[in-house]
Amino acid sequence: MRNQDNTKNKFLFERAVPVWPAGRQDGMNDPVSFRTELIWADEPVLYLTCADLCLVFQDGELIFWGPARAPEGYARVSRIPLEKKDRTEVRVLVQAYGVNNYSSVFQKPFFQAEIRDRKGILCPTLPSGSAWTAETVPEHVRKTQRISFQRAFAEYWNYGTEEKPRALELEEVPERKLLPSHTLPPTLRRLRAGNPVSSGTVVLAEDRSFCFEDRSLVQTGDMILGFPREELAVTLTDDVGHMRFTRGDTNPDGRIGAGRYSVFSLSHNASGLVTLTVSCSRDSVVYILMDEMVRDGDLDPFRMSDICNIIRMDFGPGTHTGLTMEPFTAQGFKVVVLKGSVEVLDIGFHEVASAQTVREMPASVAGDEELSRIWNAALETYRQNAVDLFTDCPSRERAGWLCDSFFTARTEFALTGQSRVEKTFLENYLLYEPCGQLPDGMLPMCFPADHRNGVFIPNWAMWLVLELEEYEKRSADRALADAFRPKLDSLLAYLDTFLNADGLLERLPSWVFVEWSRANEWVQDVNYPSNMLYSRVLEAYGRLYGSPAHLERAETMRRTILEQSYDGTWFRDHAVRKEDGELRILPDRSEVCQYFAFWMGVCTKDSMPELWSRLLSGFGPAGTRDHPDVADANAFVGNY
Repeated sequence: MRNQDNTKNKFLFERAVPVWPAGRQDGMNDPVSFRTELIWADEPVLYLTCADLCLVFQDGELIFWGPARAPEGYARVSRIPLEKKDRTEVRVLVQAYGVNNYSSVFQKPFFQAEIRDRKGILCPTLPSGSAWTAETVPEHVRKTQRISFQRAFAEYWNYGTEEKPRALELEEVPERKLLPSHTLPPTLRRLRAGNPVSSGTVVLAEDRSFCFEDRSLVQTGDMILGFPREELAVTLTDDVGHMRFTRGDTNPDGRIGAGRYSVFSLSHNASGLVTLTVSCSRDSVVYILMDEMVRDGDLDPFRMSDICNIIRMDFGPGTHTGLTMEPFTAQGFKVVVLKGSVEVLDIGFHEVASAQTVREMPASVAGDEELSRIWNAALETYRQNAVDLFTDCPSRERAGWLCDSFFTARTEFALTGQSRVEKTFLENYLLYEPCGQLPDGMLPMCFPADHRNGVFIPNWAMWLVLELEEYEKRSADRALADAFRPKLDSLLAYLDTFLNADGLLERLPSWVFVEWSRANEWVQDVNYPSNMLYSRVLEAYGRLYGSPAHLERAETMRRTILEQSYDGTWFRDHAVRKEDGELRILPDRSEVCQYFAFWMGVCTKDSMPELWSRLLSGFGPAGTRDHPDVADANAFVGNY
């Protein structure tokens, strides 16, 4: 089963082999606990990788969450220094989702680890005679709904269960091609909420105030893997939908009895593993409702209608600490007790955010209160979306989307002077291997992810070419740019199949995407912003690989776009092919189309000074404008 010729695997692991409990390769939402004990280790370091994610504890203290994501068939190895002790226990909780999603690839689970100290190799994972023991995780309830269509499972923990962990027999499983982790492990610093900002009572009504009918819940099957609704141990969104809250006095002594709730707030919106420490005198049932906004002491877990921002934890008598495996994003937590009584001793996050060192706030910003708030908000946005790769958001998706990454990559370099997260992000795309879900030559719109519905955004693959050109300039990593060339050749060959007689892209397939505005209603048959972008792609390719032919093609496209799209005042967004074969240019005009024209080189402020002036004076982020016949922009990925 092992590939003896895999020298890279040999380099990253001396003795460890990938293992998993026998007969559990095909489960869904099925975590396994691995433990080992060290005695007299000298400067021990844990080398580890797994699928899909893991939490590492040393003597009960959380010290690592990861690993960095990689494409199917690959895995990134993390290096985790351990505190030197005479005797210590290391526990690794490995979560295996077994479902398709946009946050990770659909893959078989495995765990591979070994500890090294100054004397040699300790505790390698082996199928027999291993120093690691594997056990079930009885407090974890498997049959839950998904967090969202884009992510795997929501979490329900029963810490009051009387079921004991069962030992599991390990077997060797197919190995992955191993990669180093270019990124730093996330911070995991503790963020604690203060005293309750509000409290009150809760009752259960017969009807639901909010009916959560997201596709991740109601359309599970071959396309969206998960547990059918009728098999769920609980339906968290249904349970909370029946709750009715009445604000009242603060709960006495910080204790929350049955039928009561308290709202706790962090100082800012953050992302991390939810941790709750409670003291219970009897069996208790607790729901944690979350949202990214706390307004007037309250929050709405359904404000974002397509994500399950709810966790359930059951406790027996005593003091307990509950911890999620997945990161959530919130400013506030509404702790609801339906049974029993709890005293909340601590609630908050183990923050999951980038640990990169960032530049200090400029003095000109630090001296201005409003600018300081903007700077800190921008920094938090970056930190929460640059853990192991660039993500579009740290909550609903946690997905590595192209186009978004173009702008986040600029931010990384501006804040840190490095491109280490971008390197991981691009390397994942370089290692993408077609698996029949997308057309030959096309790249995924987000990755690592599983696109079994076959949807792709041709525009997003174009943005990759633009980002790669900038990355090569920022990092001087010529090797990665050269390695990408065959993939980009295939991409351009695929896109060229949609060129019409005028040399413009026509009737691009799947999800043609410009931005979330009316501009995205005007993407067929010939979309001029998409063609402007493609002209810029040809130019970037020509500069990257020294191809005059592609530079010439770019200029030819721009002249054609200018001739067709510009009406003497504005650039128009699209043209449609009539039944008689004539291409008819429609009058629809968007603000973003004008920005694309300048940014992609179809025109300049010198060649079109009047249009440039109109854009500067007649448009703006506040929506004040002098041209109602031009559709508003909604440039969600960056300020063009």
